[in-house]
Amino acid sequence: MKKLIALFILALLSGVIGWRTAPAADTSPVAENRVCFQGRCFLVEVAETVTERMRGLQYREHLEPERGMLFVFENPGRHRFWMKNTLIPLDMIWLDPQGVVVHIEARVPPCRTDPCPIYFSPKKALYVLELNAGQAEKFSLGIGDKMDVRLEED
Repeated sequence: MKKLIALFILALLSGVIGWRTAPAADTSPVAENRVCFQGRCFLVEVAETVTERMRGLQYREHLEPERGMLFVFENPGRHRFWMKNTLIPLDMIWLDPQGVVVHIEARVPPCRTDPCPIYFSPKKALYVLELNAGQAEKFSLGIGDKMDVRLEED
């Protein structure tokens, strides 16, 4: 029995028997939903559950250009956001229930030390759109612009 165990260990170490673990699942979501402003569209992931909203874009090292995340809440409110564990700078755009931009926090940097600043709109919002920093300015998004959402149907 000892010889059999020794042969197994030797085979394992030499690569004859591969000790494999399942490849890590690709956790980068596919964005199929579109958020548009005056014909200019962004592909977005939709965060509509509490868990999805809490995770947001945390721990992402990169966000493709013209992509983002749309946070959808159950009720309008002054929803608060922070950049803890968020590694990329973002534009945060708050929108009311009709999809009208009510507030923008542009070029919000990642939080490097605690406590992290908290960002929120002075007006109630039902949605918050996060984009790469500078996208709001690049595409001239402003207060009063209307969002058109095209969600992928299940």
